[in-house]
Amino acid sequence: IQIDSTAPKAFTPVVSNDGYKNTVTLDAQDVTSGIDYYNIKIDNLPVIKVKESSIVNEKYELPVQNQGEHSLNVVAYDKAGNHTEANLNFISPDVSAPTITVNPEEIKKGDTITITGEVQFPGAEVEVFTQSGNNKPISYKKKSTDYGSFAIITDPILDSGSLSVWAQISFSDTAKGKKSDKIYVNVRGLEISETLSKITTKLIVFIPTIILSILVLLVLYFGLNKFFGAKKKLNEDLESTVVDIHEIMILLKKELNKQLGELEDVKIDRKLNKKEQEIFRKIQAKIDDIDLIIEKKLKKLRK
Repeated sequence: IQIDSTAPKAFTPVVSNDGYKNTVTLDAQDVTSGIDYYNIKIDNLPVIKVKESSIVNEKYELPVQNQGEHSLNVVAYDKAGNHTEANLNFISPDVSAPTITVNPEEIKKGDTITITGEVQFPGAEVEVFTQSGNNKPISYKKKSTDYGSFAIITDPILDSGSLSVWAQISFSDTAKGKKSDKIYVNVRGLEISETLSKITTKLIVFIPTIILSILVLLVLYFGLNKFFGAKKKLNEDLESTVVDIHEIMILLKKELNKQLGELEDVKIDRKLNKKEQEIFRKIQAKIDDIDLIIEKKLKKLRK
């Protein structure tokens, strides 16, 4: 019976860099039972267990780390559970930043932008950020293609002003590449003319609808009343009908005045041109006409 109570021989791991990758040599020796596995710990990150059978040419690729100096602890275990420990420091190289372009560089509020770019590492996850003013940055993630390119379409941009855009490679929650230079996009708010156009278009469509509704109600009432010759019999219901029509007219007039109020707000921002003033005048006249029609018809109904 042979018992192994001897730890693996002392060894010296060596870390080498290949681009952004760090590779460590794992070549511990144990004469009696042989090496079973290694425990690797970088800084304060969780321990990584590496089986001897998974090591190729005595080398193991470490997880990508942020640029700078890191501590490395390697513990070699033989098949009897004995172990030997080695420690060293290594410097991880910086990961170059993506190159990005933004299209277009000026948009209207509510539009989207397309962000394209390239990285030196095909298949790497790229994280793109957009930030409006002092708001929290919005993050988009996309894996680069086999050629190292990527493209992202943002959500609609809801804040006007300057929008900053940048990107970086994201290897993990703790390991990030260098940030790209920021690109700034000008986000224009809705112009007064656009707001005015929307209001006037809405009013132009809305006014004929109101007038048509009034005429339909009145024609319907008088037509039915005359057709059935039941004016006397409808006296009891007449006052209720009058009240209903009057309430409908009031609601319609309130809605018109609300729309007209929005147009009044535009006048505060800038002076209306001749065409806009004419629209404004016609809207006011239509409201007055509706008032007159309501009064005349209601007086006639009450006779």
